[in-house]
Amino acid sequence: MKIQYFNVFLCRNGEKTNYDLSKLIDIIRVSSPIERTVKLGIERTVKLGSQHTMFMNNSRIPLHHVTNGSSLEGYEYLPRNRTVWIGKYRSEKPYEGKIGEEEIKQIDGDLFEPSVCLVIPTSHLFLMERKFLGPSINQIGEYLSSFIKSKVPNVKYSVKFEPLKTDSLKPLIEASESIKSIVIQIKNEGFQLSNLFPNINDSNKTLLEKLFGNMIEVSEELDINTTTVAFKKSWYKREMDIERIYRILNLLNSEDDNLISAKVEFLNPETHEPSEIDLKKDGFYIQEKTSSKTDDFEKLANLMTSHYYDDQYRIKDVHYLSFGSLLSVDESEFDIVTENSI
Repeated sequence: MKIQYFNVFLCRNGEKTNYDLSKLIDIIRVSSPIERTVKLGIERTVKLGSQHTMFMNNSRIPLHHVTNGSSLEGYEYLPRNRTVWIGKYRSEKPYEGKIGEEEIKQIDGDLFEPSVCLVIPTSHLFLMERKFLGPSINQIGEYLSSFIKSKVPNVKYSVKFEPLKTDSLKPLIEASESIKSIVIQIKNEGFQLSNLFPNINDSNKTLLEKLFGNMIEVSEELDINTTTVAFKKSWYKREMDIERIYRILNLLNSEDDNLISAKVEFLNPETHEPSEIDLKKDGFYIQEKTSSKTDDFEKLANLMTSHYYDDQYRIKDVHYLSFGSLLSVDESEFDIVTENSI
């Protein structure tokens, strides 16, 4: 299980507040299934950035218990902690059939892709399971924000995430003597070149439009969901133009929801050995919890709690203090509204 760390805040007109997010989670999790289902991209949502339908499928009953400072299965470590399963329904349905038989048909149900999330309000911390087909952090932010209705004109409340960072390894690429390969994988549905490279200049834009545009058109005609663009250096060819490639890679928006991965293999100038960097993950604080594969929510919830409290020793409890003082929230300015929006 790969786990990405975020600080999370309820913001008033963009300013971070000290609001306890467990209050919002508790109202959502006890509402009816239809009230917990939100279609992003309609008037109710804060930002019309997606057409996915989101759903909080499950949540752990907020029982609190610790034993000798360690986590205990089935319990939250702190009283205000909340563990939830938030996911999105896939807009495209795959087909099913039997090998060796003619009949092929679309599946009857709706495909749901959840990620387990641990909310730690006392530290304004949000741990999210990273999954290829799961919801993006932006979609989760839209989902949670959709339940908050301001009662004050010209005042907007929204849930915002700040990814925790580590030192970027990208400068090693610029200092390298040789780039071996670049492999970029993207999701076709909703892809926009301007989102992947928002600040690209005209000369490079023409090059990238030819490259990505043609590949995606072919993929869509063949009903392929993802496109992979690969550049590889053959042993008998001259070196890639590292300076120009680095300038382009430096403009790549790693937070684009349609970017799956952007892996660069190069000769590490420090170790003089081949190294690989995934620019999608580079610079972000992502940890891994080793475990046997499971789709059971309770087991996933236990793994998430054990990871942070038993393995990581609460290492990011006070990171939110780096944002400075938080605005004292006035909860009379907004309501938490659950309703049937489907």
